[in-house]
Amino acid sequence: MNEIWKDIAGYEGLYQVSNMGRVKSLQSTKMHDRVKILSPVCADGRYLRVSLYKDKKSKYFQVHRLVASAFLENPKDKTQVNHINGDKTNNCVDNLEWCTPSENNQHAYKIGINKGSKPWLGKSGFQNASSISVQQIDLLTGKVLATYGSIEEAARETGCLATKIGKCCKGLFSQTHGYAWRYAGV
Repeated sequence: MNEIWKDIAGYEGLYQVSNMGRVKSLQSTKMHDRVKILSPVCADGRYLRVSLYKDKKSKYFQVHRLVASAFLENPKDKTQVNHINGDKTNNCVDNLEWCTPSENNQHAYKIGINKGSKPWLGKSGFQNASSISVQQIDLLTGKVLATYGSIEEAARETGCLATKIGKCCKGLFSQTHGYAWRYAGV
């Protein structure tokens, strides 16, 4: 497949996305013109995203949504983008399709990503297969003080706000309530 580049809507002349799932910056400086392929991050443990700058403001975008918006027709205005093979790091246009939330869930069950939620319905933390574990880190030593089955469980146990723990895990805050936080296994 030949790589094709298109401008990102709202960032024309600044950034482009390719049908192979790559994003590049077209920004230039007084010293030289440069094109730079951006390195996406996986801050939420699920989807690759990039930060785009315009008018001295940054905004995060999920790479698969940028690719789908640039290369896939969406005549029925479906709201979600599905990874056909289930690999959320494969953002090639051939692996993406627009879908409804219901279609996305059905597809996840069909290919085995979602194995069913009824056995852990109403359960939280380690008992819920969809929960993401988080670690509480001592700011002075950098050692893991505790591991919790979910952000909500950590908030209940420590008295910290779940939203602030989540922002620490995503790299938006460096610490909250005297602790650093991160997703377990990251």
